[in-house]
Amino acid sequence: MSFKDQLQADLKTAMLNKQELRRDVIRFTLAAFQNAESVKKQKLVKERSPLWQTGKVDEAGNPIIDEAARDKQLAEIAKLTPLTDGEQLTVLTTEVKRRRETIADAEKANRPEIVAREQAELDVVLGYLPKQMSREEVVAAAQKVVTEVGAKGPQDTGKVMGKLMPQLKGKADGKMISEVVKELLAG
Repeated sequence: MSFKDQLQADLKTAMLNKQELRRDVIRFTLAAFQNAESVKKQKLVKERSPLWQTGKVDEAGNPIIDEAARDKQLAEIAKLTPLTDGEQLTVLTTEVKRRRETIADAEKANRPEIVAREQAELDVVLGYLPKQMSREEVVAAAQKVVTEVGAKGPQDTGKVMGKLMPQLKGKADGKMISEVVKELLAG
């Protein structure tokens, strides 16, 4: 079951159980999925629109379109528009990051009511992500990658991060991964 399917099933349950916070967070997350799908569709249409334009114009100056080619491309775009599991994971990760940033800002502004609400929302979203790795697990994975790429110092941070991030995507906070890699390469 995809993240989106799970969210939709949980939305119904939250509504039946009158869990307002959970319902709202799931709705916001599903809206984020819809936005990502919309952006993906727009990008695909922009990339493929030259395939159905003939390069000619009619008397009114409008481009002449090969309707058969357009319909074929639009059918392909419709198949490609739904988010893959990896793209859904990216959306969830973005939602987590956004909430963590809001919590940090609210703490700086001394707004405990906002911190509490965002933390509750964060807990709901984290429930949909794969089990998060501990710092020790991240250190072990980072040390393995450092050895694999033969990193010697801070100048090799890009090499290590480029190989490590895809492995840990959705399993650990990117900020923590970055901190661990910097510590390992610093000394």
